[in-house]
Amino acid sequence: MDDVRSRVEKVAESLGRSSWAEGETWGIRSRLEEMEGDIGSLEAALESIRREAGSMMDAEFDELVSVLDRRVREVEDYIEAGKVNLPEIHTTGFIRWEQIDSLESFCREMPVYWIPTKEDVGRILAVAKTMHEQTVARGESPAGGAMRVLDIGGASGALGKLVVDLARENGLDITYEVADPLEDVVRAARRAYAGVPEMRLSKAWSHEFVREQHRKDAEVSPLLAERARLTDEGNRHIADLETFQQIFAKRQEAGALDTAELARLYDIVANELGVRLSPEARTDVERFKLELYGGWCDQIEERWPPANEFVRQEYDAKVKAITEQVERLLGERPPEWDLVINSWMSPFVDFTRDIRLTGGAALMYMVQNYGATGTQPEICGGEPRLVGEGASYETGRNYRLTAVWAGRSVPELAHRDSDEYCNGVLLQLRRDRKDFDVSPEANGIKLGEAYAWEEELLTNGAPTAVEKPEVGDESYHDTVQRAIWKAGHGWRR
Repeated sequence: MDDVRSRVEKVAESLGRSSWAEGETWGIRSRLEEMEGDIGSLEAALESIRREAGSMMDAEFDELVSVLDRRVREVEDYIEAGKVNLPEIHTTGFIRWEQIDSLESFCREMPVYWIPTKEDVGRILAVAKTMHEQTVARGESPAGGAMRVLDIGGASGALGKLVVDLARENGLDITYEVADPLEDVVRAARRAYAGVPEMRLSKAWSHEFVREQHRKDAEVSPLLAERARLTDEGNRHIADLETFQQIFAKRQEAGALDTAELARLYDIVANELGVRLSPEARTDVERFKLELYGGWCDQIEERWPPANEFVRQEYDAKVKAITEQVERLLGERPPEWDLVINSWMSPFVDFTRDIRLTGGAALMYMVQNYGATGTQPEICGGEPRLVGEGASYETGRNYRLTAVWAGRSVPELAHRDSDEYCNGVLLQLRRDRKDFDVSPEANGIKLGEAYAWEEELLTNGAPTAVEKPEVGDESYHDTVQRAIWKAGHGWRR
């Protein structure tokens, strides 16, 4: 029993000190708390058996020990099932720009995954400046105020520091806020940028930041609270189902799926996990497996989705409807940010909906066109795993894609890969905003000297051309791919 407790405590400790990809902790913490309670009750039951063993009949003693043993194994099964293994973290640590004096040091230290040029940063500042001017012209923001930029997933604030520095050089007032869940990185950045009043860093997941942003909104706040409740509940069900699937597999491998055990597991799925299985699955192991894991079904002559996908679709339909309701409300109001940036989204994770719910006048995403950012089914296949997620970088009802340009990837460039141009910057404007030229020169922004790491770039870091969506482009991938091809073949602005 002590060994089981120590293993649970070890997992809980790992959760406490680790930075998980968004959505990965759904259901795990609550289940660990339940385990700790279970262990306490098991220890009490064990002590009771010890006290009363002398007065028990053999059959009664064996039955109590059998029940106790089964409950202990259920806790152990959960620990070993795989949901408690820490996932790979895709992020950068905190690096001071003073440490980057060459392309080699940039690739070694990797302050960000993509390599920004002065032109890139100038374009970002041009978007923020123009959106701010349009907002003021529409009477939605007072004249003389600072540009407001938000970076969701901005980690160390590395990009923010470059943008703020260029704004200062051009005499532009700006506030740049970074929201990221990585506590250690955010803490280090706060210390380093304590003397940069334009920057503010918040430790928060995207959904947490959005709820806090709209906390005082009488219409939006209750909707976001219900959205959070449904997302949490649905993802807990999914986490529990994934664990149950692995426990079921272990039971079958051990030859422990007799009629009584199968019926017991059927009741758990129906009563505790809320999944409706067919009556046949209660007595037929193969039918149970089909409905639990999914697979080809001869009866309907098509693929049967796994149980957790049924759960995800059911909950996500409700969450998506609330998201669209909030988007409608935000689309009728002035934007709260001139520009909202997503400077990186971990692979197979999506929080595009949260980014749209910040209500920026413009949204900007840094993407990897081979699928190494976000959830991109068109490139990598597969579907979103969690409630609240979808295909990344969708425009929703309030935005439209207006410009794209290509950029270099640190990993590819570090290995001198021929596909060094595989990143893209997506610019989406609110549908009520006017198109404009994103070049720094057109917006009165002087770039000054190139960055130290630009000097060694191929073609001396010449800026890549801005690509516009064309009729016939089925998605942003077509536009990004065209921009990447042109960059790789020497096309410049």
